[in-house]
Amino acid sequence: MSADAGTIEPAVPDEVRARSLVPLSTIDGMADDQVYGWIQTLERDYNLPPPENSEFMPVEDLRAWLREAVCSTQVLAVHDRQQAERERCRQPEICTTDAPTHEMAEEALAVLQVHNEPPEVFARGAQLVRAALDEKKDLYIQVIGEAELSGILDRLITWTRVSPKGQMRQSRPPREVVKDILALPAVEWGVPPLAGVTRTPIFHIDGTIHATSGYDEQTGLYYSPDDPVRPPLPGSARPDPQGDAGGVDRPGAETHRAGEGLTLPSFRSEHSGKFAGRLHGATGEGSRAAGARPR
Repeated sequence: MSADAGTIEPAVPDEVRARSLVPLSTIDGMADDQVYGWIQTLERDYNLPPPENSEFMPVEDLRAWLREAVCSTQVLAVHDRQQAERERCRQPEICTTDAPTHEMAEEALAVLQVHNEPPEVFARGAQLVRAALDEKKDLYIQVIGEAELSGILDRLITWTRVSPKGQMRQSRPPREVVKDILALPAVEWGVPPLAGVTRTPIFHIDGTIHATSGYDEQTGLYYSPDDPVRPPLPGSARPDPQGDAGGVDRPGAETHRAGEGLTLPSFRSEHSGKFAGRLHGATGEGSRAAGARPR
């Protein structure tokens, strides 16, 4: 397809076309203003410019161009991506009416596992945990109890029930389901183990460094820098915010200047990731697990 010229390549005969964004028979029956509207839609939503000099073209020529456009590889590829994104964002639904507790628990746990990528929910000491911020925005390891897990599942899943009149109503995660999940052996949760949290990049035995915010599978540590700007690696200069070498950094934030090695991890961190918004929304008090530096 030539985006500059607004032409469609290759032209596919009607009899071998397997798919089209709009049925070709619908295009044939469109009024003139609908044809113009669809051409504008393809340009706006599918990045397909109209044909050259389209303002001077007869509407039937534009209709013929539209028939080709809705079958083009570019338009269908964009449509497929949009559909996949809608499906990914669509919340699964679990109906609680007359459903066995263990079946609902299995479905809910499967949803949690799918959405836990990149990992934000972990297992530690045979307990579900997550990284959370306290009122001072210091990070600690929070145990996920009934209240916390109920909040997570409520945000990930649409819970429904059937009323006595046969109408579908909004519901909440049943307490029995939450308790059933928490009572499972830790290995059945299907979440990674958490060794600790750290604000500094993580050294590996092979000499590599994990400096990307998030979970490190090799060490089981969750890394999130205290400063949103990642510290430079050894050998690179770091501008001093005070304008001289005597600048003072915030407490708890390690500084890496030229010629100095990266510090070993201190067990503190911050929670981040696209899943964090849903996880942080759940209420409940947490406990500081071993491995989080006491303040």
